[in-house]
Amino acid sequence: MYAFTMRDNTHSTRYFSFKLPKVNDGQVCEKYNVKRLVLTKDDILQYFDCEYHHYIQGACCHNGKIYSLEGFSNSVDNPPVIRIIDTNLKKEVTYKQFKDFGTNIEPEMIDFDKDSCYYTDHNGNVYKLFFDLT
Repeated sequence: MYAFTMRDNTHSTRYFSFKLPKVNDGQVCEKYNVKRLVLTKDDILQYFDCEYHHYIQGACCHNGKIYSLEGFSNSVDNPPVIRIIDTNLKKEVTYKQFKDFGTNIEPEMIDFDKDSCYYTDHNGNVYKLFFDLT
């Protein structure tokens, strides 16, 4: 399981890996009546830094890579982009602007169905990405 955060002071994005908790781990939260597990610094298996992400919109992890979306519609300073981070190499391997796909609409979420990658934009449209994601 991966978590990440933008680090403004170093202008980098830090990725953390954790052992995936079991469904029965944690204590029941009275407010929501579900099990809650708080991960701490001691639970971090490894971490690494990559390029700075601007305004992260959505992300998913698939086959050892993190697919991260960011940016705003028609923005010059923070354009819509996809970044692919290889968790084994601990580095960014792909950076593509959505204008290269013929759109400049803010992306919102990304996920996979088997080996097909889909994302949604700010307008609620769903797209399948066909470029080489490796």
